[in-house]
Amino acid sequence: MDLIEVLKFLAKKGALNIVTSPDVQGRANLMLTDVSVRDALEILLVSNNLAVERRGTILYIMPEAAYEQLNGRLYADRRKSLIVQLKYANPGQVAALLGNLKSSVGRIVVDEPTATLALLDVPEMLAQMQAIIDRVDLPTVQRQLPTIMRVFPLAYADAVSLVNTFTAMVIDVKKRRSVLGNFTGGLSGPAIRPIAVHMVYQVAHRVKIPVVGMGGIMNANDALQFLIAGASMVAVGTANFINPRAPLEVLEGIQAYMKENKITDIKDIIGSLRLTNEHL
Repeated sequence: MDLIEVLKFLAKKGALNIVTSPDVQGRANLMLTDVSVRDALEILLVSNNLAVERRGTILYIMPEAAYEQLNGRLYADRRKSLIVQLKYANPGQVAALLGNLKSSVGRIVVDEPTATLALLDVPEMLAQMQAIIDRVDLPTVQRQLPTIMRVFPLAYADAVSLVNTFTAMVIDVKKRRSVLGNFTGGLSGPAIRPIAVHMVYQVAHRVKIPVVGMGGIMNANDALQFLIAGASMVAVGTANFINPRAPLEVLEGIQAYMKENKITDIKDIIGSLRLTNEHL
């Protein structure tokens, strides 16, 4: 893809003000699916020998040579990039191992779904990292693949609700047997809420019907997370066993939030997650 088009996409995705010099050109071959805008932009710049200079709220991007000519000194970033897709090893574990080796200016970005590591560091450190990867990414090491969720179009449904419980187990360490009569059971409650919010976010942006969010909602803050992620409505389950008034308190809490933030229509909350990157 054309480099300028990639920069335009990152600017829009991260709400960034990016200006490029006329001589910024080329193509980007970077393929990552689950990294932040900040990480993607940083990798892109290093991979294409580009320099960045902050001018107020604007990121001015130019070739390193142009930076040197403009400022009369070398661009300070000596880092190079190395993109490695693992075949066998767990990317998170490899990243943790490499984290002990990287320099003070090094950076390691992990893309779990594709088992890809994006490494930014000085050349001598990258060479050592590559050597370590070659030694640990072997067929004898089995990588545990992350859970993959696929969203399929629905032809007749009026709405979709998610999530249900997740299969779980509790073991009696003295008897060394499952505590649950059915061997495994469904885990619900606050423990699954972050997973549920993420899944609601993924689905809500891929279907055209309303999404009902549920999974660990105990208070108004929990419910608001689902709404902001894209749910049109929420359902309260486990909390009812602890507090029968939980649904009413959730509703009252949402109303208080709207009043405090001067929001008059619940639709202004639904799907309002802000995809910004304040650290760039």
